[in-house]
Amino acid sequence: MILLDNVILGAEFHTVSAAETPFLIQQWVDNLNYRLSSAQTDEACYLAVNESHITFERIHPFSDGNGRTGRLLINYSLMQHDLPPVVTSSYKRTLYISYLAKEDGLGLSQFIQQESQVELDRIRRFQN
Repeated sequence: MILLDNVILGAEFHTVSAAETPFLIQQWVDNLNYRLSSAQTDEACYLAVNESHITFERIHPFSDGNGRTGRLLINYSLMQHDLPPVVTSSYKRTLYISYLAKEDGLGLSQFIQQESQVELDRIRRFQN
């Protein structure tokens, strides 16, 4: 079996090799689970989820769909911890991508918290 490395066209970094991917994904899962289990506040949970998201996107395990999968994993992790999901609007996509490119976990976490609050407000409007 021939393993081909994934690339992100236009990115200024290289993803990990195909050979490294299985180990790094297992390490990613273990790290995320550990950080979430020890998070004492919502802010710590958001930070753990979003720093892990950056790591996932850097590993880039699939040939296609990494962004969608990564954003789905953000929501899964948030909802597991009773936090509202997030929907990043297309007009804020550039800001989201800039946090990923700079590997700014704190900035991404604050951004996602704000977007999550917007979604919570939307959910509450539907409930009323």
